[in-house]
This record gives sequence, structure tokens and C-alpha cells, in this order.
Amino acid sequence: MSETFDAQKLATGLVAAHRGGALLGGAAIGPEPQKLPQKFTDAFAVQRLVMAEIGPVGGYKTSNVTAGEQVILAPIPAANIRPSPARYKGDEMRRVGIELEIAFRIDGPLPAPNAPNFEDALRAVVSAVPVIEMVDTRLSDLEGAPALLKMADNQSGFGLVVGEAIRDWSAIDIAAPEITFTVDGRQVGTTAGQVPGGTAFEALVGFVGAIGHHCGGLQIGQYVTTGSLSGLHWIEKGVEVRGTIVGLGSVSVAVEA
Repeated sequence: MSETFDAQKLATGLVAAHRGGALLGGAAIGPEPQKLPQKFTDAFAVQRLVMAEIGPVGGYKTSNVTAGEQVILAPIPAANIRPSPARYKGDEMRRVGIELEIAFRIDGPLPAPNAPNFEDALRAVVSAVPVIEMVDTRLSDLEGAPALLKMADNQSGFGLVVGEAIRDWSAIDIAAPEITFTVDGRQVGTTAGQVPGGTAFEALVGFVGAIGHHCGGLQIGQYVTTGSLSGLHWIEKGVEVRGTIVGLGSVSVAVEA
């Protein structure tokens, strides 16, 4: 962690925002660069401090990255992961963003990243799951926030709505499946899904190789999302959302007004 960055101060503000306090921005963070995360280790230090207060961790969000780039490691509180059909109260979220994704549930002990036949062993201990990622922010200017500040804020993650897990997903298209994603019955975005940068399993492989013991590491029963098939859509409260990934299943959520 850089010498000039105070991870605890930023984490304290983020925890307060999670609990209904003021969003962070402007004077709440400070104009000086040293008030903001300077590198990924700063952002991850903030995540660990925040999750120690609002956890436990129920899953993580990640996606494929270009070789040499930092893998996205963003924890999701277990309290905000709910089975489909799910419901969130209106006051649980400030903004409501939705993304349809393929996730994996960890069903057994993970192989070591350097183990022989690592990918085959990993396939054997995960189930594929359709999910709607619920997106929110603890920042007052999400669109203008630096990338490392967004990462410190768990990459704008809030929760997950999880569908039925499929143990044998070998015949399912986990790169570019057809999808439907509707808000009050109206299609939003494309019907041609695409995992950013590759396949969902490739994203999982990269994540398992990078997570280590961050925020307690990846545990049996937790979920890992792999990047938006639908794009991010900001919606009003008081609506019904339903997503279907062909071959994998459907998932739905209502957010109260």
C-alpha cells in the first residue's frame, strides 16, 4: 500500500455510505491525489476493510482481462445475494443497475492454480448459474470517479439474484448465448449475449489464479460472476426484471419503489 494513502479513512466513509450515510465525493474524499487509491493494492486494502464490517462475503465479480492486466476482484456481501425470484426493498439501493451474467457456484474444494490438469479439476467442482447482478454505488459521481476508486468501492457491486445451478454445463454456450432481458416485459439491450473478452469459464480461471486469500479467498458455496452479457442498464425502482440465458435458465427480481 502506498505511504500517502489512508485506506482506513476511505473504508470508513464507504461503510457509512453502505449503511445509509452520505455518498462519497468532493470534500468527503478530498482533492489531493493521495486521498485516493494510487494502485490496486490500495483499492484491495479498502475492500478488505469494508468487507470486515459489512460481510461476510457471498461471492465476487470478475471478468476477462487482457494478458498482464490486473484481474478484477470485487467482493459481494452474502446478505445481498438472494435466490430467484428475489425482491429488494426500495431503500436498500440508491441507484439500481442490472446486468445479466453467467456465474459459477463453487461446489467443492478448489484445485491449486498450479495443479496438473487444473482447468479440468476446476470444471469438476463448479456449477453454472444464471444471475442478475445488482449494481449500485457509494460514490456521488460514479461516472466521473477514477477507476481505482470504483475498484475500492467493490466495482460498484451490490448484490446478486441467482437462478438454478446446473452441474453439467458442458453443452451450454458460455461465450455468446442468446438472451432475453426485460424490464416490466420490455426487452432492454441486445438478445445476442457476449461474455466480455472470451468465455465465462476463462474468466473464472483467471479469477481463481488471482484471488489468493483476498477477503477470505474463494470458498465453497460462493458465486463468481464473469462479465455482463447484456450491458449495464440503470432502471427505475418499482419494476419487475427477468432475464433468460438460453440453455442455462431464467432469473427474476423486483425492486420496490
